[in-house]
Amino acid sequence: MIAITGANGNLGKATLSFLVKRTIPSNIVAIVRDAGKLGEYAGSGIHIRTADYEDQESLEKALTGVERLLQVSSSATGVRAMAQETRVVQAAVHCGVKEIAYTSTLFPSGFAHFHAAHVCQNTEELIRRSGMQYVFFRNSMYHETVPLFIGEATGRSFIRRATGV
Repeated sequence: MIAITGANGNLGKATLSFLVKRTIPSNIVAIVRDAGKLGEYAGSGIHIRTADYEDQESLEKALTGVERLLQVSSSATGVRAMAQETRVVQAAVHCGVKEIAYTSTLFPSGFAHFHAAHVCQNTEELIRRSGMQYVFFRNSMYHETVPLFIGEATGRSFIRRATGV
């Protein structure tokens, strides 16, 4: 089975739409915090499972039987994001996931001014050491996350991101 975390977000829904046209729906696992947000897929044959990046047990339950995983990076920041993404990787390893695709960022580095670069660098390293086959998508910032960073900029005239200031 193929699983997508954050399956109710823009990337998650686009991925579901793509997969539904190319595989049997019963091969797809859509992982969300709130199953009600994927109502349009109810009865489609897709397995809709609930999990939260804050809850290791829920992640392990959601990833049971999954062979391939699209891990959409956390929208949290800092230490919280690092802990969340670590839980996803640990759950994937625990459940025997064979392949993982991770939505990283441009230039993941512990030296970047962009905090998500530190998180992505850590997550990529965990995945590399996990024994799973992997792909890293090095995307820039998603437009729907911009409001999450506005509070960060209070008192400054800039917002640091992977693409620069």
